[in-house]
Parts: sequence; structure tokens; C-alpha cells
Amino acid sequence: MPYCTIARVKTGRQLIRYCEGNGKGHNNNDHRNVVVSGVNIFPGGSYADQMQVYWKRARRGHHTQLISVLQSFSAREADPDDPLYAELVNKIGVEFAAEHYPDRQVLVFTQRDGRSGLLHNHILINDVAMSDARGCDNAQYHFPTVKEWTNAKAAEYLTLDFGDTNPKDL
Repeated sequence: MPYCTIARVKTGRQLIRYCEGNGKGHNNNDHRNVVVSGVNIFPGGSYADQMQVYWKRARRGHHTQLISVLQSFSAREADPDDPLYAELVNKIGVEFAAEHYPDRQVLVFTQRDGRSGLLHNHILINDVAMSDARGCDNAQYHFPTVKEWTNAKAAEYLTLDFGDTNPKDL
């Protein structure tokens, strides 16, 4: 089953810039991202500027700009050397976000870096809803729930690996 983490982020623009990579890859790679896509966001242009429109609409005490979900897949789940798996892993991230974070802008950066070179998604979810400027509900922040959602979505497309689920090289 995919390794998963979730975090609340106050500095959305900074995290987007990191995930974009600005033409820099890790571990001697030319590019950081294998596939980039999104939900409710236009390709190209500034992703942060598109999200900023909604961050400005949040109530004064709302400090979280992004929810960051990481989904990492073992080599037995998704072969990191097969470009078709990179597309599939990205699709899993997009469908996960569209299903569980409706009415939100989402970026899905699929990467193959880290020491192990495993495929993984950085899913950046705008914490400010497009329709009413509200933040995510408790279930959308709750790690066990997000892990369950990740496993369920991944199981629709992949044979899950129940081996070591805590890779230390991300």
C-alpha cells in the first residue's frame, strides 16, 4: 500500500515553487517532475497566482493555504522506469483529489526522485474552497482517513504492496 503523509501549509507559494522545481531535479535528474496536472486550475501560468485569488477570500484567522498530501508507491506497485506507470500514478492522485476535495484547486506533481527513485505524488490542495472560501473539514485533514482514501483509490488501479510501507528515503 502506498506510503502517505499529510500536512497543513501556511506558505502555499513557497511549496508550489519547490514542487515545480524551477528546472532543477534531484539526484542528477534534469527535471523534478515526470507528470504535472491539476483539478480546477489552468495549465501554465502561475499556479500560485491562481490560488492566491481564493487565499485572499479566506476569513482573517484562516492561516492554512495548502493541504499537502504525499503518496509514494513501491517499485512492486508502480515500476518507476515505466513511463506508463508515471501517468497512472498521476491519474490516481488527480482522481483522489477530485473525489475527496471537491470545489478546490489541486495540483498533482508526480515525481521520481529521492534516493530510491520511486514514483510519488505531491498533491497540493487549496485549503480555501472556491464557492464559499471555507477550509477543509476535519476528515480531509485527518491522516488515517486520507491514508484510507489513498489506499482505496490506488487499489482500483494497482496491486498493493503490503511489505515495507515506511520508506526512509523520500
